[in-house]
Amino acid sequence: MFSIDVKEKFSEIHIHEDNLSELLMQNLQTYIKNQCQNFNRDVCINLEHIKVMSLEGLKDLIVLQEQFKSAQKSCYFYGLKNSLKENFENQDLWTEFQHVNTDSEAWDMVQFEILERELLL
Repeated sequence: MFSIDVKEKFSEIHIHEDNLSELLMQNLQTYIKNQCQNFNRDVCINLEHIKVMSLEGLKDLIVLQEQFKSAQKSCYFYGLKNSLKENFENQDLWTEFQHVNTDSEAWDMVQFEILERELLL
């Protein structure tokens, strides 16, 4: 269902399902709380296996992203299929969704935000 790669400064979560269902999101929330010290770790989340996602699924991902932001941590998604992107690009919520195309872009964004937070301390 999920796997996690723990890096020095952040974690990378891989979703191994093709449908971002409500149950999957609930399990992801629980998984993150357990594996990322209750949103106390920066993360990149790999969506490359997701083939089916509703507007509610997009909203759920944005809520998840906001939970990290509230904990002053970064959360970036990557790998979303172009067909799904096209479904959501005209939605107002799309601009709130922190998504990049590749894992290296996501890592760069997270590392940039970590550095930015460190400099502001």
